[in-house]
Amino acid sequence: MSTYLNAFAMLEQVRLAIDEYEEDITQGVETADAFDNDYIMQKINNAQRFIYYTLFPRSPEWFLTSTTAAFSSSSYTLPTDFGSIHQLRDENGFKVYRIKASQSRITDNTGDDSHYYQKGNTYVLDRDSVTKNYTLWYHTKPRELNTGRVTATGTLTMTLDTSASKLVDYYNDVTIENVSADWVDTIDDYTTGRVATISETSVNINDIYGTVSELPEMFHFLIPMKATLDIMSEHPSVQRSSNAGNLNNFNEYLRTTITAFGVAFGDINISDMLNSYSPSVGSSRVILIN
Repeated sequence: MSTYLNAFAMLEQVRLAIDEYEEDITQGVETADAFDNDYIMQKINNAQRFIYYTLFPRSPEWFLTSTTAAFSSSSYTLPTDFGSIHQLRDENGFKVYRIKASQSRITDNTGDDSHYYQKGNTYVLDRDSVTKNYTLWYHTKPRELNTGRVTATGTLTMTLDTSASKLVDYYNDVTIENVSADWVDTIDDYTTGRVATISETSVNINDIYGTVSELPEMFHFLIPMKATLDIMSEHPSVQRSSNAGNLNNFNEYLRTTITAFGVAFGDINISDMLNSYSPSVGSSRVILIN
């Protein structure tokens, strides 16, 4: 019995819901199936993204956090859970203002470290050779969920499945559950070789693990429900097809959960929002953000 509804538990739920559950396939021992685990996990992550896009515009404070932005040579790489900026403040607590890259310093001898611009996934101060600690307030976005088998172990480390991200630090601070060894831990560090540093020592090769969604926990159960609906509506091999009743059940669960936990909707008609899956900027429907 899992402590959390982790990625592996979600995978099991979806397979059961679409009548495609086989233990060996779900656990990755066999792969010969119309629905491979990677496909289902893609739908699970799409569902997590949908719920995030629904919640964020209405309760952004749920995702607000801060971190030390350690600028080195005037550059700082954004955290892997960075969704959107709230505010950047310098070492004295003063706001640092964003400018366009085209407005940056003309030469290295000009510019101002109270201004910054974005270059890819980094922030660059508008002054040369600055090494300072600023404070970044930002809204997080949930990292993609991952499940699989441990491929290697070491002293307080476990190497994740090949389906895991290869981005350095991608899963830092993500909760992970070892389903086989029955423990829950937090990933302290993560490398491009998919090596996760943890506190637990009881890790074996081929242990099954699942990461835990960074959405508020009360919304976790909705992720496999939405993934199941998406698979039923699009996959030609599915044994069960989606219908209005399935959709209405999901909408009602989402509606009551949102209402119970006080997400702010103002004058928005919740029914209209839930009955449309088409993102639309500037309306009562789901708003996509960068």
